Amino acid sequence: MKTEILFLAGMCLCACSRTPQEQTSFPSVKVVHAEVMEAPSSRCYTFISQPYRLSELSFRVGGPVHAFDVQQGQFFRKGQLIAAIDERDFVIQKQRTEALYRQAEVDYARISSLYAKDNISGMNYEQAKANYECTKADYEAAVNAWEDSRLYAPFDGYVQQAHIERYQDVKPSVPVVTFIDLSRIKVEAYGPRIWRCRCGKKILWRVWFASMHFLTGNLCLLNIS
Repeated sequence: MKTEILFLAGMCLCACSRTPQEQTSFPSVKVVHAEVMEAPSSRCYTFISQPYRLSELSFRVGGPVHAFDVQQGQFFRKGQLIAAIDERDFVIQKQRTEALYRQAEVDYARISSLYAKDNISGMNYEQAKANYECTKADYEAAVNAWEDSRLYAPFDGYVQQAHIERYQDVKPSVPVVTFIDLSRIKVEAYGPRIWRCRCGKKILWRVWFASMHFLTGNLCLLNIS
């Protein structure tokens, strides 16, 4: 009897015992730390290049061109002769006005001396003075015209295009050559982020042509429009 009671008590204890709960599984998450990555500093943009300076050179006087042996792309140093007009007429005019000017200068000096001593009227003195100033102006104009018959390179540069031929009779202000300065190049580029570059900031730029690098430099000025 006691054995049966112990057996029943053991069965009750087993029935009342709790079953262990199953463990809940969670999905695994991979943690990645954020890193600062620098954007590439190089950009590719289309651009328009222009010479640093471009001038259309012309004579201030007219006449037949005597000296002009220029080829497209030819290089000239600053002050080097590019073209010259036949100077014979200008030399004759300079010599004639110089003679009149020297004579008027002597007469004016003589009359000024007499006028200072009150030996001549004021009207004669004023006439001599006016004649002296007029002949001096004519002589200076003749000298300027003679000097303007020669065309010199205003800066180191290249002939982009010749507009006349030798022995051609040219008129004043008619373009003789288009002269360009390639010591520096102006580049106009358009891009979505170019505006971020501050004016005056130096930027290394390179120009590629036919897969060959041939120009490089610093961008020193940026115009934003």
